[in-house]
Amino acid sequence: MKKQTVVIIWAAALLLLVVSCFGIYYFYDAVNTRGNSNKNIEVFTCLPDSITEYSVADKNGEYTLEKIGDEWRVDDKSVNNLNAEKVKKLMHSASGIKAVGTVGKKELSKFDTADKRRLEIKVASGTDDEDIEIEFLGASGGLCAFRIEDDRKTYLMYESMRDILTPSLNSLRVTEVFEGLAQSETFPDYYKYTDYDGAVVEVRTKTAAELAKSKNNRYIMEKPYKKEVSDEAFEQQIAVKIPALQAADFIKAPQNMEEIGLDEKSRAELNFKWDGKTQTLYLGSNNGGMVYANKKGTDAVFTINSSLLEFIQIDPFFILEDSVLKTDTDSIQSVIVKANGEVYNITSTNRKGENPQFYVNGKAASEDVFEKVIDKLDDIKFLSELTSVPKDTKDIVVTVNYNNTAGSQTITLSRLADKNYAAFIDGKAEFAVNGKAADELLEELKNAVKNPMKTD
Repeated sequence: MKKQTVVIIWAAALLLLVVSCFGIYYFYDAVNTRGNSNKNIEVFTCLPDSITEYSVADKNGEYTLEKIGDEWRVDDKSVNNLNAEKVKKLMHSASGIKAVGTVGKKELSKFDTADKRRLEIKVASGTDDEDIEIEFLGASGGLCAFRIEDDRKTYLMYESMRDILTPSLNSLRVTEVFEGLAQSETFPDYYKYTDYDGAVVEVRTKTAAELAKSKNNRYIMEKPYKKEVSDEAFEQQIAVKIPALQAADFIKAPQNMEEIGLDEKSRAELNFKWDGKTQTLYLGSNNGGMVYANKKGTDAVFTINSSLLEFIQIDPFFILEDSVLKTDTDSIQSVIVKANGEVYNITSTNRKGENPQFYVNGKAASEDVFEKVIDKLDDIKFLSELTSVPKDTKDIVVTVNYNNTAGSQTITLSRLADKNYAAFIDGKAEFAVNGKAADELLEELKNAVKNPMKTD
């Protein structure tokens, strides 16, 4: 009795195992397992160079690429700007389309059909197989079901392959606004931005004569201020942002560019010279965070995320060299300061050469005393732009003489209500400077007069 029971149990288990295996086999055969090497079905083949037209349609729209000579173009003539290498890779992928199996109606009903797509490939007549139309029906578990026109079978391919064969049009374009600029190891020689209201920021490299006066920086601002620009600030806050500009979407240009703010009267303009090449980018309206743009000399209209364009709105004050001095401190030969009825005359001879001499009000002084005064003078930095220009009360008058072609410089400081100073440089006031730093300069000058030979 026990022996019969064991036999029955084993028989039932064996039957269950057979049924399960049959069910698994049936399911895997229905959806065609990836491991089944016998299901590598060739559905379309041609030479990549024989493809003459390539059309894709999905829920977002449709596009057609057509081959004219050796060049691929978008057939609606709106915007080309295609990346030749990306299109070439696409045609190679499309020249040999294979299925990993077939699927029946029952299993097909379980596929998600929300993302249907269509692909049409045309080849040069008489060179390869017939043209092909593929309808992508739906996806499930990493597989995509598709049908070929005039073929009753429903095939399977991997979703990843379907995505390769049906890319978005924008993914085939050159999205760099200034192609190849990101690979440049240099910085621009010239930069100009004209805002929508006509305000201009203009920066250029110095001339040889200007560099002879000051080697601290290679850039100088022409507008809105005629002043040295901090190389580091300009390069990091503006220059490195230009190569990073990317087109987000390409559109067909309207007949009236006023609709998107790209007409001559409405647009802003970014202009620069880099590696000997001058380029201009026009900027139009902001539509939900996307700014319409167009490069001079092209018909392409595209959008740029406004976050990538924030650098053009930077306050020009924040890229200026912040020192009141017009050249480096090593070039200073003498400083004369007048304040509170006192005169401080700090001079040097052969300062950076052999046997240098230093004087405070005509008395011999140590190098330490001289250098401390220069350091305090260099600590006087621009704080902000002046909202209004006060009277030049000349509370502190500083004359700096340089031993290079910079000559001399006169700075007058007028006390403001907040205890800072308005700086009049060569008679013109544009910025406020730190009041504490100016007062510390006066204190250092008093100490120099009291003890000109002091050394640390």
